[in-house]
Amino acid sequence: GTKDGPWTAWPDNPNSPPQLAKAVADLGFDSCSTASNHTLDQGFDGVVNTIKALDGAGVPHSGTAATPEEAKRINIIEANGVKVAHLAYTYGLGGVDPPNDFCCNVIDPTLIIADAEAARRIGADMVVVSLHAGDEGIATPNDFQKYVVQTLADSGQVNLVIGHHAHVVQPVTKVGNMWVAYGHGNLLDAQSRRDPRSEDGLLTMFTFTEQPDGTFLGTKAVGYAITNYDYPFRSEEHTSELQSRQYLV
Repeated sequence: GTKDGPWTAWPDNPNSPPQLAKAVADLGFDSCSTASNHTLDQGFDGVVNTIKALDGAGVPHSGTAATPEEAKRINIIEANGVKVAHLAYTYGLGGVDPPNDFCCNVIDPTLIIADAEAARRIGADMVVVSLHAGDEGIATPNDFQKYVVQTLADSGQVNLVIGHHAHVVQPVTKVGNMWVAYGHGNLLDAQSRRDPRSEDGLLTMFTFTEQPDGTFLGTKAVGYAITNYDYPFRSEEHTSELQSRQYLV
């Protein structure tokens, strides 16, 4: 949305204040996915406004583009001297037809693998893919999720898949040499009046170790449970070993 609003939230057509981008930056997020079924809620203007807000806050992002040239750029961030490409895609756009062929990344395993290969050609040591997919309220990944994840794992081009959309926690597991967190539930959105399981969220932390051939292999995964409460809204993080393990498969 625009800086002065008016702003709206679901069940109305969501229209968020761009000031949130600064909050995201201040919290320390290094990159954001902008690809979801809500990407076109405010049309192409909303896509452009979101990108402007994130750029203004200094937050790299993946999944949408304001121009054809921007769509070709690959978001690469650095972590401990390792160059990590962040790619992002969504299963759909909420039934809205995209206004052009460059604004919004929709899931296509062939395209994702090609983008991952392109990222490696320009120097990425690792590739992380954000996938907005799954059935809302269902803790089991659907066949489409599993197909896409298996295809990416088989390609050998992707190190990690980060999933979201279902609003409930889905499994964290390993497919071949690739880690996948199918669904992170809700980080800051208590929907317990509709579905008590939506109180749950998940923070994941993955450790990758450089191999003798220069590749990186996932060697450890830890999950931290988040519980969101209504009335009044508050959030708790559960960091005990036992509570963390219940989300790992």
